Amino acid sequence: MRVAEIPDFAALSDREKLVLAEEIKGSLENPDSLPVKAVHETELNRRWDDYLANPQQMLSAEQFRVSVGRGAE
Repeated sequence: MRVAEIPDFAALSDREKLVLAEEIKGSLENPDSLPVKAVHETELNRRWDDYLANPQQMLSAEQFRVSVGRGAE
């Protein structure tokens, strides 16, 4: 299905389009079976390689929470 095939889609506000997209995404029966976008996979691999090369420079979960001001939870 294409956007042009959805009745009155063009008349929806951006917020309404986003709500519709979230509803569609929420209705997926097996989202884990969907392919990962190449750009996301590339970034994950880059971050993993960075971690493997410099594990001592990474933050623990607690350090991360403190750095974003959430403290221990």
